[in-house]
Amino acid sequence: MLSVGIGIDYTHVGVLINGKGCKPPEYRNYQIVFIVFGVLMTMALIVATQFRFRYNHFKNSENKGKEVEIPQVERNSSTESSEETPTAASHSQAFNFWDLIRLLCSVQYGSVLFVAWFMGFGYGFVFTFLYWHLEDLNGTTTLFGVCSVLSHVSELTAYFFSHKLIELIGHIR
Repeated sequence: MLSVGIGIDYTHVGVLINGKGCKPPEYRNYQIVFIVFGVLMTMALIVATQFRFRYNHFKNSENKGKEVEIPQVERNSSTESSEETPTAASHSQAFNFWDLIRLLCSVQYGSVLFVAWFMGFGYGFVFTFLYWHLEDLNGTTTLFGVCSVLSHVSELTAYFFSHKLIELIGHIR
């Protein structure tokens, strides 16, 4: 983003306006943004098509899963024999979409999803209006690129060192 911002600063579109006392407006050439986007998306497509996935291990694991019995651990210690313990093969169920919806709508998971959505919405809102505010202050697109680089560097730093901060000050359950 920094290099694209610098590129936008140094490329302009000239507009011819005929008339006495008319000052020609200065338009920025945003074609460089679309060109860089196209090049990067083409590179991503080339990289993505190079991945090779092998699914042979799924066929083997289905056969092995039927042969191996894994006893379930119960919370209270009862006097049941190990022969009566249910196995993993007897508990295999098909995926039920409504169970997933019910789980996500529970208070515990729903609140986490809501907070993640709300924080992401707020983050996007702040950075959208940050660039708009900088443009109102006559900031250049190079400044926008510098702000973006600083934002990403601070996010990466927080990501890699947050566990040390949590170990230091703890967390609230």
